[in-house]
Amino acid sequence: MAESYLDEEFQVRNNFERFDPKYDIFNRSLWDEKVDAKDFFVSYDIANYKPKRSKGFDHWDYALRNASWHMTDLIGERKFDIEGRVEGFTDYYTTNTQGPEERAKLPSLEETSRKVKKAAKILGAGSVGVCEVDQKWMYSHQFNRKTGESRGMDLPESLK
Repeated sequence: MAESYLDEEFQVRNNFERFDPKYDIFNRSLWDEKVDAKDFFVSYDIANYKPKRSKGFDHWDYALRNASWHMTDLIGERKFDIEGRVEGFTDYYTTNTQGPEERAKLPSLEETSRKVKKAAKILGAGSVGVCEVDQKWMYSHQFNRKTGESRGMDLPESLK
């Protein structure tokens, strides 16, 4: 039901193709000569801040936007210099510690979902949802910003 709802809501047609993040504006600005990266990213440097009369473009708005990106940039780009990965944006997050040898025995799907939602809300999420993976709403590739190469997604078939 959800799949048909989303397909209808977003008018997904039979010829729909998943999108390679290499071609989003953030990544294109790094390799496409038609996109001036310096001009594109200039507003992210608060030193270049130029207020506008429109609501949502004052100093506080820019500072809030930049603060929201700080942790994403800090955590997401920790492997960039070595591997070219931008975790959580064009690549998966790295697991920092090895998990236990034995997998946890989970209760029912409903109980597991309830526990995950509760934990997420304790950690600050406003709302949490659990759904089946629908490949059409995922990028077709992972993009390495350092090498400029796209590689296929390698999610296990067992991930539902």
